[in-house]
Amino acid sequence: MRYLIAVLTMAMTLPVLARDKVLPYEASIYIEDMEGDLDTYIRAQMLKKSVPLKIVMDSEKATYIMTGEATEKEKRRWHEGFLTPGRRDLTNGTIQVLDKVTGELIIAEAVGDGGSNWKFQVGKRGNARLAQKIVSRLKNSVQEKPKN
Repeated sequence: MRYLIAVLTMAMTLPVLARDKVLPYEASIYIEDMEGDLDTYIRAQMLKKSVPLKIVMDSEKATYIMTGEATEKEKRRWHEGFLTPGRRDLTNGTIQVLDKVTGELIIAEAVGDGGSNWKFQVGKRGNARLAQKIVSRLKNSVQEKPKN
């Protein structure tokens, strides 16, 4: 009986796992201009992380279109102090990937940079960190190379 339940549970989760890979391998994608040069950071991260998508600079040649924005929270000294939580998002971003032909929303992601109020924190922050997180999630949404 336990084995039957385990098999049924796995069978029910397989369609969910298969749905995660929604972009075809080496599909062409156009990244629209975004505030704070987020689009430039995303392109750079896609190349650095070897995301298997073709970045095109002409929207007419693309199969998918990525749009998005980044917003930065204003730092307010009056509520920041010794007892406030150590981590908060100072920059937030959202992206959407649309099928150019049908207009269907394929991917929608919202991320934060994981900002901090610690003065000596090391690492990327702001739009660079947003792009890093967005591209990591995007790479997980691309189908693997077909076996020939």
